[in-house]
This record gives sequence, structure tokens and C-alpha cells, in this order.
Amino acid sequence: MAPGSAKRKRPDRQFSHDDGATRPSPHRPENLNMAQRTEGGGGRRGGRDSRRQSRQGGQMDSVNALPVGHRHVPSPQAQHLQPPVAQNSGTSGAGISRKSTPVQPTGTPAPQPTEEGPKEPPPPPAPYVYEHVSDQTVDSWQDSGKQSLLNAAKESDEMTISVILQELLQSALDGRLDGTEAGLVVRQLVADRQQDDDVDVTALFLNNLSMCDESEARKPALAQLVAATNIDPELIRQDLDTAMLQNLGLVRSIFQKMRARKTTNMLYRQANYNLLREETEGYAKLLTEYFNIAEEASGNREVSDEMAEDAFQRVKALVGAFDLDPGRVLDITLDISANALVKAYGFFIKFYRCSSWWPDDSFLDNVKWERDEGPSALPSWALPGSNGNAYAEDESMEMLKLKEARDDTFWSRLRDEGMDAFFQLNARRIVDYDSVAELLNTEEPETRDGKGNLINEDKRKRIMENRKYMRETRTLPPPGNADAAQLLGFKLSFYASSARDATDSMPENLIHFTALLIKVGFISLRDIYPHLYPPDEKMPEERTRLEKEKADKEAKERPGGAPNALALAGLLTDDTLPPAARRAIDKDRSGGTTPKPEKKDEEDQEALPPPPNQKLMLLKALLAHGNLADSLFILGRFPWLIDVDPTLPPYLLRIVKHMLSKMMDATRPLRERSGLSDAREQHVGDATVGSEGSTRSGVRPSKRPPQRWLQLETLSEKEGTPGRYYYTDWADTVPVCRDLDDVLLLCNTFLPILGVKIGQDALILGTLVRLARQNLIEEGSDANRTRWLELMRRLLVPALSLTKHNPSLTEEVYQLLMVYPVTTRFDLYADWFGGRTSRLPDIVTAFNYNRAEVKEVLRRISNDNAKMQARALGKIAYSTPGVLVTFMINQLESYSNMIPALVECTKFFPKLAYDVMIWCLIKALSGQGRDRMQGDGMLTSPWLQALSQFVASLFSHYSDLNPSPILQYLASELRNGDSTNLEMFDQVLAEMAGIRSDTEFNDAHVLAMAGGEQLQTQVVQQLADKRHQSKSSAHRLMKALADPGLIGQTLISISQERQMYAH
Repeated sequence: MAPGSAKRKRPDRQFSHDDGATRPSPHRPENLNMAQRTEGGGGRRGGRDSRRQSRQGGQMDSVNALPVGHRHVPSPQAQHLQPPVAQNSGTSGAGISRKSTPVQPTGTPAPQPTEEGPKEPPPPPAPYVYEHVSDQTVDSWQDSGKQSLLNAAKESDEMTISVILQELLQSALDGRLDGTEAGLVVRQLVADRQQDDDVDVTALFLNNLSMCDESEARKPALAQLVAATNIDPELIRQDLDTAMLQNLGLVRSIFQKMRARKTTNMLYRQANYNLLREETEGYAKLLTEYFNIAEEASGNREVSDEMAEDAFQRVKALVGAFDLDPGRVLDITLDISANALVKAYGFFIKFYRCSSWWPDDSFLDNVKWERDEGPSALPSWALPGSNGNAYAEDESMEMLKLKEARDDTFWSRLRDEGMDAFFQLNARRIVDYDSVAELLNTEEPETRDGKGNLINEDKRKRIMENRKYMRETRTLPPPGNADAAQLLGFKLSFYASSARDATDSMPENLIHFTALLIKVGFISLRDIYPHLYPPDEKMPEERTRLEKEKADKEAKERPGGAPNALALAGLLTDDTLPPAARRAIDKDRSGGTTPKPEKKDEEDQEALPPPPNQKLMLLKALLAHGNLADSLFILGRFPWLIDVDPTLPPYLLRIVKHMLSKMMDATRPLRERSGLSDAREQHVGDATVGSEGSTRSGVRPSKRPPQRWLQLETLSEKEGTPGRYYYTDWADTVPVCRDLDDVLLLCNTFLPILGVKIGQDALILGTLVRLARQNLIEEGSDANRTRWLELMRRLLVPALSLTKHNPSLTEEVYQLLMVYPVTTRFDLYADWFGGRTSRLPDIVTAFNYNRAEVKEVLRRISNDNAKMQARALGKIAYSTPGVLVTFMINQLESYSNMIPALVECTKFFPKLAYDVMIWCLIKALSGQGRDRMQGDGMLTSPWLQALSQFVASLFSHYSDLNPSPILQYLASELRNGDSTNLEMFDQVLAEMAGIRSDTEFNDAHVLAMAGGEQLQTQVVQQLADKRHQSKSSAHRLMKALADPGLIGQTLISISQERQMYAH
């Protein structure tokens, strides 16, 4: 090899003179950390060995431990105190055993005895009360004392054996017993109680040994005792402190120095191998193998249990063959599963269900539980031993029975407990809570090691959290793998961190995959929730941002809300100026004289977009999977989410639609006629004409199967093909209403979350309206009418404002309102358009949108194009007639010349709009604090004249309008002494009956009026009286006055008013 081209040495192969060698040793794989992990019970599951290694900075035994020989070879310190035994032949350096008694290295000469002066006598031992190793036992040690002590220890408990070991140790230190004899007794005790799981004699002995002070540790008897016990030196090194180990000769004198050096090398020097200890080949094979299996499962509907089990066994084989990290392997499988979620979700559920990562109930204190009869969140086809990823025909019938049993229990519990019943869906309730109440109220004790450090603190916290959850809910917490939740949480946290790029967007399949794992029970919401962005303390800021975005979007979508293109255009160029001057002006306007800004760094220019609201995204995904309990938990913490995000209500409406599915089928119009939704026949190729001239060739286009995706059930915007949510079993855990009582219960519990937003779904609102009308017709009791009236005031009637101008819904709502009298209807209209309901955020938004639509149409109306604009106004009148009529009244009061056009525009109004118009006219006639007379006190105000003219013209044109309510209001005001409304009486009589009050007769007319009927008709026609042309409207006016008994009252009131004025 050329000079200077040698490889850089690995840090763990560097030569050190502290090792006692003269040159670097050759590479020995058995001395590396990976090789030592499997010895002496080490490795990841090494228990106390691995815990001690991590506490002392890694695998230091292979470097700092003294060479050991055969287990019967005594250490140099105890060699002169132990009787000689036969030694094994062989090389002392090569025959190292990690389970032998420690000795000095053979290469180091033993210390030679030196002549010393007379020693002082040792101090007398401290007083000690011996209970088991008494003086009598020591005196008869060889005869019967030793055996009696062993016999007594065989049947003793843990405390007694600990006392015996302590007395043996103290006897050896005080010289009462030989150290080797005491050690042999300890060895015998270990052997006798080796099969006893309750008492660990070795641990008890080491605990007593660790309590010896420094002066006692230096006594030779202690080394003799330890050597005679034949306890594994590795175990001793793990439990005892460094000073004790040095005194016993189990480590070198330079152990502390070597420990610091090796720790520094391991922590602060980078070796030239992968820091994560990953095998590239192993992970590459894992990726390829798992992805190929997922691709194979995506095209196979019948995913068998053996397929998932075989896939997991392959993954386990790769982990073992390449020593892969199980956590990293789980992370990789989660990535691939999220990527291929839509195609192979059934295989992934089966895979994780049969894997060792599936959560268990080890932290639940073995509490007994039960679950309501019904489908579980984990589909039965995903259980071990099941085939396919869908229910078979017989399984579907069984599922129907389970759902019916579940519905019976749920609606009964909802009636008793309210909204808590939704949180108990698929919950595991504790069977006998009183029997475990004491256990759940106790605190889990802390576990500490020899140095006082807490052990498994996370496990303790988990147990305490579970007990708190069980105390508060009396149900078991949802199952979940905390490690898998943490891995998914790190992925979600990345898309809210500053480490992402501007192009990194939140994958939609990742959040839906997380929701799926929560639904089936692989992870729990409480484990993933802390990783979601934004945190709870930043949600108020997120609310402000979402409200601003919603307001901006609504302003842009509102008619006339888009920016005016003419206003955004620049100034026009003055053509009268010379060309040179025009170019100079254009250059100034375009910023040609402005100096160019300095270029900033690319990092400054590319600002990161705000992270997405992951809690909102997860809420939608949970609702899409039918997970009501976890969804309501998030909605309960942030109920304003449904108001600030317009994309959230469709997910809740989908749940409600499924809960009302049975009632929808029972009340669906034209349900007897099948095939109404089928596509029409389309002609393909050359059509042949029959003998009667009819085209005979035509085919009906075949229905394409719906495409599976991550969106709700709708049509594709690009292709127009139907699509459905990929997880077809989402509705298994959603209860269904059985009868009308369940529907009313649903309207009082779950539907208030949506409120008037139910109007966004025509099926839901139409079903509720039809059920209400049918029930009111069948049962007209006051209690039933009051119950439905409250629901109509709160939900059904105001929800019409959020519909997209649906004529069918408007007609059904009108038919429902006609069940109640006119006073009740007008009271509903007053609350809808001017009361508490009108101040709801959704109603305000709908009113603003419809008001903008009305302005957009009315500003184009004239007497010439009234017929063309009438349809546009009629369309607006379907959802919010009160807003439209109020705006029309304001317009005609200001511009009386628009009255004929506005009357013509009401031609296409629905019946509900006509009914609301009567209420709006009465409200306008009340004046609302305006002056009804002009300043001179002689004539009525212009607004009242215009309104009277509009009302009279309206009633004469449209027979669907009932003038009786307005006439009753006028009669009531006239009885109260308000004569200003006589203006409207005059206009109504002139328009509907053709009778004018300002007719003047001369003498000839008076004489002619004394003639017959035909002569009187001719005279009246000459005076511009039109009563002969208004017979139909006159009959309607007479009927409107006669039915409520207003004819006599009105005549009396007019006569009384006339008597007040003599001239």
C-alpha cells in the first residue's frame, strides 16, 4: 500500500498503553460491543445486565474486566486463605470464562511477602446481636451448626434469609467464621432456593454486600467469602460500586480512568460506521418485500389471514437476519401502509392485527369488562382466522342482527344519559366497579434502582392515567400502541415544523391512515393528540385566522363581491400629448425610474406557508370513518370549529344521513316507482326509423362502479364519475333511528351541534319536514303540536335559508306551516327574519348572501324587462323570502315608479313567499316609528301611499294571495282610532272592486242613476269606475271581508270616523 493511503483507524481499535500490551492487538469481532451483547444475558432484553451496562457507559467489561480463569481458581488476595484445589490445565489467557471467579492476570507477578514489624492487634469487633448464627451454632459448626442453619433457611421467608445472609457476612468480617466457610453456606443457600421464584438469594446477598463500608471491604475475609459463593462476576460487577469492586479485585485499579476514556470515545468520537447501526441491505429488502406484498394485496379482494401472517413472519425474519431496529421497521411499514391506504387497507388492518405490535391490556390491572352487543370498531373479517376484507352474505345477516341489538341499547341509553351515550359506543365498561374501586384509587408505587433513580417511570404514569380514566368514566381506556402513535406523531409534527420546505404539504392519506388506526384500536387518540398542530393554547389564534379566511371567502363568493376590473385598471393615456411625453409618463407610472431592489437571499424570499390545522383534518378523517366518540371529544373542546370551517359540516351531515336512513326510505316521495334515477337511453350509431316514425335504436349507458378515494360520496369534478369513501365499513358503529321517537331524540341531542346547517343537505331536511307533517296530521294534540313547533322554530324553518333555492323543500316547508294558524306562522316568521334566530352566524351569512343576490337583480329591473327578471327573483324567494320582500318594500317606498315592475316580478314567487309577504307588509304598515302624515297634517306620507298602491295592485293581480290578514290589521287599527290606514282601504277598493272614492256626479249623472241597472252601468263607466271589470277580484275581496266578519266592523268604524269631521 502506498504511503499515506492507509484507512483512518476506528476509535475502538486505537492502541492504549493502559491495556498492558506492547502493540495493538489484531481485530477480534468477539470483543466488539455487538458480540458482547449476547453474552451473560445481555442484549436488548438483558434485564439487569443491560441496565447496568447502560449505567456504566456501555460495554466496559470486555476492556476493563480482569482476565478470569476457572471458577475454582481463587483470587490472589484469597489464595493464601483458601485450601489448595486442583487447577485446570491450559493457557491462562485464552481460557477466559465470564462465569468464573475473578483472579489476578497471570502475566502480573504475585506480590511477594515482605518482612514487617510487629503489627498492632486488630480492634475488637463491634457488638452485634446474632439471632441465627449464634455462638452455639458457631461452636458446633462442623458437627451440626452448619446443617441446622441450612435446614432453617430452607423454609424461611425472604426477610429471614436476608437476616441469615447478613449474619453470615458479619460473622466472616468479625472472624467468627472463616470467609470460605461462610461463602460455601451462601452457595448452598443459592442452590437450595434456586427453583423458588419468590426469593432471590443472590440478589439478597448482593444487597447486603453493597452495604459494607470501605473499611470492611478491605478485609481479606470478604474476598474469601465472595470467591466461595461462586456467584457470576458479571452480576457482581453490575450491582456493586466501583470502590467495592476494586477492593474485591474484580476490576483494575485504573478502572475509573479507563471508564472516563472509553465513555469519551463512545460519546464524542464518530466511528466510520452508520450512527443508527442500520443495515442498508436489510432495510432495502424490507422496503421491497413489504411494498410488493402490499401491491399484491391491493389487487386481491380476498386477503386471507395466512397472507397477513406470512407477511409478518417475513418481516420478523428480516429483523433477525440483519439485526434491524424493530421501531424503525414499524416506522417503514407505517409509511408504506399510508402510501397504499386506499388500495390495500384491508391487508394493513390484518397485518397489524396479527403482528406483535398490536396493543395489549398489560396496564389495565386485569380489570374485568364487557361490551354492548353489536359490531365492534375492528371488523370481524380482520380477526385472526378470517379471510377476505369484506363480509360474506351470512356474515352480513349476522351483522344486521347485531346492529339492531346495538340500536336498542343505544337509544335507550341516550334517552337516560344524554350525549354520554355517544361516548360509550363500542366502549368496554367495567363489570363490577365496586370491587376494583379501591385498586383504582391507589397510587402505583415508585420503583428505584440501587442509586435511587426511578425505573420505568413512563409505565407508572401510564398506569396512573389509566386508573384516572377508569375512575371518571367507569370504562376501560381505548387500546393503543404508544410507540406507533409516537412514530406517526413525529411524521405529523414535521409538517408543522421549520424543517420542512415550502413545497412540503400535508399528505391527506397520512391523516386518514391515522384515523383508521384509531378506529380499529391500533393507536389511541390520547397518544397522538399531543403531537397535533396547533397545540391547545394556540387554538384561539387559529380560530381568528380561520374566521378571517371564511369571511374573505364569503365576501368573494357573494354576488358583486369580486373586485371590479375597471377599478383595478390603470389610468388611461392622454392621446393629446406628444409621443415622447406619453412615453415618459408611461415610464413613470410603470416604475421605470424606481431603483431596482436589492436581491435577497433565496431563503428570505421563500417563506414557509402556515402549517395546516391537523386537529381539524383529523376530526374530518375520524368522522369519515364513523368514529363518533373521538370526534365528539375534539368537537367538545373546540365547538367553534364547525362554524369557522365550511368543509366540516358535510362530514357530520353524512353521519346524520346514515342515522336517518331507515326513516328516509319510509318517507321518500315516489318510492313505489323504481328506476327514476336511471340514466336516459342514448342513441349509438345510425338510428333506424320505424314504420310510425319512432327511433328504435338506443342503449342505456351502463353504470360505472364508484371509484374509491379519500373524499366523501360525490361526483368527480374531472370525469363526472361517482366516488365513495375507501373504507366501506365506516357505518358499522353508527346507530340508526328506528322510529319517530328516536328521530326526536336525535334532534334534541346530536342535531343541535349542526343547528340550521342541516339545510345544506336536502335529504335530511326533507325527511324531517315530511315526518313532522305526517305526525301532526295523525296526532293533533296540543302537546304534540307544541313539541314540533319548538323544533320548527329552532331547526326546520330557519334551515331553509341555507338551502340552494330548492323548490321542493320550500313547498314541503310551506305545507308543514299550513298545519298551524296564521298567527303562529307569523310568529315563526318574526323570529326567523327579525328575532333571535336571525342573529345566528349561519343565518346572518345566508341573509347577507341573499341580500347581495337581490341587489344584483333589482338594480337591473325596469318596466321593460320585468318579465325577464321575475324568474331570477322567484329563484331567490325559495330560500329567504323575508329578505327579498323586505328589500323590495324598501325599494318601492323610495321609488314609487317601480311598483308595476315589482308587482310583475312577484309572478314566480312560491306560496311560502306569498305568505311571508303578507307578514312583511303588515310589519311595514306598522310604521316602525315613521311619520304616517306629511308635515302639513293633511295628507298621508309618500311611503304609506306607495305601500298602499303596491298592496292593492298585488292583491288584484294574484289570486293566490289572501288579503284577509291585512284587512284584519287595518280594521283593528281603525277601531283604535288610527284613520291613516284609510288610504290603503281606498286603494284596495279601487284596485280590487273598481270603486273609486273621488267620483263626482253632476245633475245628469244623478238623474241617470235613478234609472235601471243598465243605465247605471253606463253612467258609472263614464265616470271611470271599473267595478264591472273587477268582478273576480271583487268577489275575493268580499270573501276576505266576510269570512273573518269584518264588513260590519269596518263600516261602523268608518262611520264613527266620519262623524268626527263635520265638514
